[in-house]
Amino acid sequence: MNKRLLTSLVVLTGLFLISASFVGAFDLPMVICSDSIQADGGYYCNIGRVFDKNNDTARWTDFRTENDGSCPKGRVKANDVIGLISCDGSIDPGPISFGNSFATSTAMPKSVLNEVRDCFFAYDPPRVINVTLPVIYCNEKEICGAVIGAINVNIVWISGAGTGTSDVPVEVLKADGLETEWYGGDIVDEAERWQSFVDHFNLKDLDGSDAKISKKAIYFKLEECLVAP
Repeated sequence: MNKRLLTSLVVLTGLFLISASFVGAFDLPMVICSDSIQADGGYYCNIGRVFDKNNDTARWTDFRTENDGSCPKGRVKANDVIGLISCDGSIDPGPISFGNSFATSTAMPKSVLNEVRDCFFAYDPPRVINVTLPVIYCNEKEICGAVIGAINVNIVWISGAGTGTSDVPVEVLKADGLETEWYGGDIVDEAERWQSFVDHFNLKDLDGSDAKISKKAIYFKLEECLVAP
């Protein structure tokens, strides 16, 4: 998964999309919740977020929507999500109109996360994975969300199913794989090494506190913000 530019028939004002629809390819069957990047009436895209069972910052999706853009019936199935994951490919859901709703889910088995984790650890040491994802409004309906734009994300770590601090990074390369983005191999204490990692990428939980090591979690750094005003 490499960084891809959205092929969009849009007009840009700063970082905001102001058109009614756009066309583009996404890199993972995942959406980012707008509430996790919004505060005080603006969008904050220079911070990191954690996606796990305790944080509704992102969701899995199969990109289903009704013809009229309304929320589709039926829950997102794990096998359908796995079928959309490709380490080197992208997903083209077709033209997307702002306000259309995708089927979403936070409840997926670890097999779904493991598919993405395998892509991240295809390199040793792992490298940052840059992906473009839709941004949706995550309201009270966990099974659906309205699209408001798109965002570029750097995945910087994906933890496994273990607990505690047994799954702490040692080194992460830049997306090109040629240089080290962060190195903690000289920090013996795992808690201190994790804190160094969190500080480097400015990773935060939704309450603004430093992100904690959590099992089955994706840690991502938000980059380019393309969201509707």
